[in-house]
Amino acid sequence: MTLAFDDAEAVVAFLENAKSQEGFLAPLPADAAAAPPARGRELTVALEAPGGFEMSFPAAVLHVFGPAGGGEEVTAALQRVDWGPARDAEARRKLAAARSEKAGDSESLGESLGASPIFRIQKMTPPEKARLARKANRTERQILLRETAPLVTMALLNNPHIEADDVVQIVKSPYTPGGVLKRVAGDRRWLANNEVRQALVRNPQTPAPLAIRLLPGLPTRVLQALARSGEAREDLRKAALKLYLKRTGK
Repeated sequence: MTLAFDDAEAVVAFLENAKSQEGFLAPLPADAAAAPPARGRELTVALEAPGGFEMSFPAAVLHVFGPAGGGEEVTAALQRVDWGPARDAEARRKLAAARSEKAGDSESLGESLGASPIFRIQKMTPPEKARLARKANRTERQILLRETAPLVTMALLNNPHIEADDVVQIVKSPYTPGGVLKRVAGDRRWLANNEVRQALVRNPQTPAPLAIRLLPGLPTRVLQALARSGEAREDLRKAALKLYLKRTGK
C-alpha cells in the first residue's frame, strides 16, 4: 500500500504521529473491502512525497474498519514493525533531501489519517475499558467488541447508543459467556430482533434451557435447519424437530 504526501513536512508529521500513538490509520486498497487483511498480517507501506522522497517499511494489521455510511473505503489500524534507529536515520536522510524542494501549503496527510482510539484502548486495564464502554462512540465500540472480558461486554450493553449490529456481534461470538447471553435475552429490545434471537439459540454458550425457550420465536425454516444441524446440541435439535413437526403437521 502507498501513502502519498504533499510535502516533506507532512511526512514528518505522519511519522511523529505514528511514533507517539504507536501506530497509525491508513486507507486500504479498494479490493480490501472484499478480502480485508487478517489481524497480525504484515503489509509493506510505501511513503512518497515531492522532491524524490520514497521510503517503505513493514507494518502489522491491528484492526480493520469496514466501509461506513454506504461508502467503499476500508481503513486499517497499523503498527510499524522493526522500526529502529536505522530506519530513523534513513527517514531523516531522505527527508533532508526532499526538503530542498519547495514545500506546499496543503494539509498534512498525517493529520488527516490521524490517530485511532485503538492505540489508546490497547493500553487500558479491563476496568478502564469498561468505563469507556458505557459511553463509547461507534468507532470505540467496534474496538471494544473484540474484548472477551465479561466486565467490558456488560458495560457495552449498558451503552445507550449501542446498536443492533453491535449486539449481534456480541451474541454470535463463541467466547461470550452465558451470563452475558442471558443479559441480552432478558432485554426485550434485543430479543425482538430476529438475528439476535437466532444467534442466541445457536451460540453453544447459551444455557440449554434458555435456548430451547427461545425456539418458538424462530421461523419454521430455522427450526428445520436446527433440527438437521450436526453442530447443534442434541437436546436443542430434538426440541427444534418437535416444534417443527408440530407446526407443519407432519
